[in-house]
Amino acid sequence: MSSASQDVLVKDNIFTANEIWDMKSLLSREETVWTFRPNEQNSMEPEGRAEILPTKSCYCWSANLTSNTFLRSPAWKKLSHALSSHFRMQGDWTVLEIEGQINIKAKHSCTKRHSNNFSSYIAVIFLVENWRKNAYGELVVYKEGEILKAVYPKRGRAVIFPASLEHVLKPPAIDLPERLYSMKIHLLLSDQKRQADNESDGQSAVSSSMANSYPFEHFPRFKLLHKTDSTAPSVKLDIKQFISRNFTTGDGRSIIVLDNILPSKELYALTYTVMNSGYNDNAADANSGDNVQWIMGFEVEDFVQTSLWQLVSQIVTTVSRKGGYYPYDIGCNNIQSTDTTTIHIDCAPYEDEYTLLIYLNQNWTENHHGETVFMSDMDGNEVIFAVRPRYGRVAIFHGTIPHSARPPPLTYEGMEHCYALS
Repeated sequence: MSSASQDVLVKDNIFTANEIWDMKSLLSREETVWTFRPNEQNSMEPEGRAEILPTKSCYCWSANLTSNTFLRSPAWKKLSHALSSHFRMQGDWTVLEIEGQINIKAKHSCTKRHSNNFSSYIAVIFLVENWRKNAYGELVVYKEGEILKAVYPKRGRAVIFPASLEHVLKPPAIDLPERLYSMKIHLLLSDQKRQADNESDGQSAVSSSMANSYPFEHFPRFKLLHKTDSTAPSVKLDIKQFISRNFTTGDGRSIIVLDNILPSKELYALTYTVMNSGYNDNAADANSGDNVQWIMGFEVEDFVQTSLWQLVSQIVTTVSRKGGYYPYDIGCNNIQSTDTTTIHIDCAPYEDEYTLLIYLNQNWTENHHGETVFMSDMDGNEVIFAVRPRYGRVAIFHGTIPHSARPPPLTYEGMEHCYALS
């Protein structure tokens, strides 16, 4: 079945189940890197350096996808045929950009247009499963400030319209745990491609340069952390002079907070990497301990070659009063206002391990919440200690202490970044 207006084409049932699965798999590959792109620029840039920030965009989570696999697929042939037949545009179609999108409940969205070229088109394909009634998530297309068409999500549904039209994909309902997956394709007739290449937006060049990137390859400033001379002795610090808070549980386990201990060079390099890097789409499942939805993973072998590890190692040795600790899990937790984080421990009760947190949001106030809260037990009967996030603050604690990160308030559009080492 198809439903069409003059400018917007809606096509249902043109893709097989296997074709839909193949398109969804492009979004779930290990090399697919997701970037959080808030509606407004986050004002919390470290050291006032705006180049750290992600690009302004209308979507919550975005991934640049390679086009080669898709262009060889039956789904692409069906889509290009539908486009040519309905809009009576003959010729070979060029894919300028393929973007994976994940919209999440309670996130603000804004309208966007891609081009003023009337031979340029947008195709949005919904990759949801059984999208229920009252789940929201409509794609709304505008013309001259008024709604031209609103389209409800449906599995495999394709919506095609001129790229000159403003459009927005609305977020799911606030009570919906599922994510709204879609794929957006920017298309152009081949004989119009040269004209498009001269446009000021440069979208094709950006897409081409980013499509095959992998997180660490994006960010040469991470190399600022690397030791310039591996044979030089590390600088020894009096760790205790940086301790601002010190708490000990009834059975002798430590929670220690340190301020102003990270040199600005290391802190900036780490923050730059985190703010500009990407996440893998590994939604927390029923077996998740902390229920953190987005985690940016780092290679242990890379980190232990950095000057920051030299400092972290000294902190762990001082707090534990013994040496020999080595990291096994390193990542950045991205915690947003719609998350529901849970109480958990980071190691088994019989293990002697520590977790170290580094908070990476600048200008974070008490009204942004985001505390790390420590509990008396896994039932969460009593709060025994809490750490307020501050830019560059370090918290280290024994991994068997029950704890949980608190999300920002719903009025906050950004996210809390917390770099964690275990």
